[in-house]
Amino acid sequence: MWLQVHGAAMGTCMAPSYANLFMGELEDKFLASAATKPKIWLRYIDDIFLIWTHGCSNLDTFIAHANNFHPSIKFSSTISSSHVPFLDVLISLSDGILHTDLYSKPTDTFNYFHWSSCHSYHTKKNIPYSLAFHLIRICSSEEDLKNRLHQLSLHLKTRGYPLRHIKSAIAKAKQIPRHSAMQKRNSVTTNKNERIPFVITYNPALPNVSSILKTYLTILHSSDRCKKAIPSLPVTAFRRPKNLKDVLVHSSTHHTNNIGFSLLGLV
Repeated sequence: MWLQVHGAAMGTCMAPSYANLFMGELEDKFLASAATKPKIWLRYIDDIFLIWTHGCSNLDTFIAHANNFHPSIKFSSTISSSHVPFLDVLISLSDGILHTDLYSKPTDTFNYFHWSSCHSYHTKKNIPYSLAFHLIRICSSEEDLKNRLHQLSLHLKTRGYPLRHIKSAIAKAKQIPRHSAMQKRNSVTTNKNERIPFVITYNPALPNVSSILKTYLTILHSSDRCKKAIPSLPVTAFRRPKNLKDVLVHSSTHHTNNIGFSLLGLV
């Protein structure tokens, strides 16, 4: 049994928020105290990308200042005049122009949901499209995009995805121009957000719940009281069923009054 007395435990819901708040205050104080500042400073939680235009010696001084600014925060750095990774993007400089490509860590196994996993059909069907759309946003070169989409197809085939779903998703994503894919989406309130969610635990043996709700909605609307409470078709929302981890692992320890242990012989 361990008691954590410093920092936040990994995996807790509030850990990313703690990290953002802490790093936000730390970087404000750090940049204000730096003698020489970077031209561009971008941060996502603990991953930082910066463009430096003040020479290598000043850069070494800047990194040393960063590593000595806080006793428990140390930065590892990747320095290059041609290319550098940031999150899942590889940024390269060629002829004074910045190019972007997909960056994957050497340890990445591309372990996407298997097609036979216990997830709803629409979830698994949308995964190839989401990944292909993500590549269109990242890859600035048509040749890089073509290679990455081919690699994506191979990874998804390895995970059991039907080839027709892969081809259909990639073709659908390629119809979207990159400049449109790069635009920030504005959240628009629609009547879908006002619909009541019908929450049910997912099971592969379930029938088409949405179709059943649509068929029998008229019965609900035959009552003025029910029609007022449920004016439109409810949104089907699946709750995750229990997995092996939920069954075998418990957050609380099991207390017993028995002292010591006993031996059980099996024949």
